[in-house]
Amino acid sequence: MAKMIIAFIKKILFNLILTFMKKVVLALSLFMFSTIIFAKDIKINVSNLPTEVTTFVKKHYPSAKIKKVTQESDDKDYNLKLSDGTELEFGKSGNLIEVKTKTSIPTNVLPQGIANYVKFNCPGKTVRSFEHSKLGYDIKLSNGKKFQLNNNFAPTSFKEE
Repeated sequence: MAKMIIAFIKKILFNLILTFMKKVVLALSLFMFSTIIFAKDIKINVSNLPTEVTTFVKKHYPSAKIKKVTQESDDKDYNLKLSDGTELEFGKSGNLIEVKTKTSIPTNVLPQGIANYVKFNCPGKTVRSFEHSKLGYDIKLSNGKKFQLNNNFAPTSFKEE
């Protein structure tokens, strides 16, 4: 009889521990998932931007003011919104990564290889956005056409990781 009671208590304890462990694993999973999903960009002051970024904006967008600056929580890139609607993204060291506008990107802002490619292959069109990654450039033109160039400015097709 005592052996049956001990076996019964062991079974109850085992089930309690198993239930507790399931709840702990579930709670940890939910916590990790929520931090990934709800990671927010951090608002920062213009005065905290790298000098390269503010110099770039003053030089290439002299009539525009920086309206909003955020820093991405994951890779620490800077996202800027200008008063003329232009959106810029810079790497944490101040290198230009992305430009989006509703009008056209000034030619002196574009990498020379993109400007040359568009001039010779898409006459009369302007660039509305470009984004640089380690694989090359994603480009969108004023007529809505999208294409990609590798880092040597040759046409290509790639998928982001």
